Amino acid sequence: LLNPLFKHKSTHFSICDVGSGLCDLHGLLNKLNIAHDYTGIEIVDEMVEASKKLWPRANVVNADILDPGFKETFDFVVLSGTFNIPGSVPINDWESFVFKMIKAMYDHCKIGISFNALTTYSTFRDGHLFYLSPEKVFSFIQSQLSRFCCLNTSYPLYEVTYTVFRPENLKEQFPQPAF
Repeated sequence: LLNPLFKHKSTHFSICDVGSGLCDLHGLLNKLNIAHDYTGIEIVDEMVEASKKLWPRANVVNADILDPGFKETFDFVVLSGTFNIPGSVPINDWESFVFKMIKAMYDHCKIGISFNALTTYSTFRDGHLFYLSPEKVFSFIQSQLSRFCCLNTSYPLYEVTYTVFRPENLKEQFPQPAF
């Protein structure tokens, strides 16, 4: 989830963890001694309260990144596992929600976003889980967000990690006129 982002900025970055749960990502970054400004966004009040007790110095908020009043920006915006469980939401509505979330994440990043989702390329399906077509996601990213992205399926889980970069950030790193 983070390695492709770290190639562009590996320390002293701001990160927004959407669906942060108990802020395990913040704990990992602390354990690795990676300097960062962390914001965890969670819509479950009990998770927000528990996270604030675990991490009193972290910024953990009950907020909705889809809310037009949410104006903050971060170097990185990440999401892990949140798209997998639609609950009682009809699949078409959930898929629409997923794409709105991806767009909102991108709108709030300065460098890039990274997120994962279960893939339709799996050997089994659980009716309680949501599987996303990599072709649909790639097409959406390319047509709506940025041509600068990578997809990673090189690990044992039947999921894909997508990382999308803002062109303006890459232009700073690759200032050649051909860019």
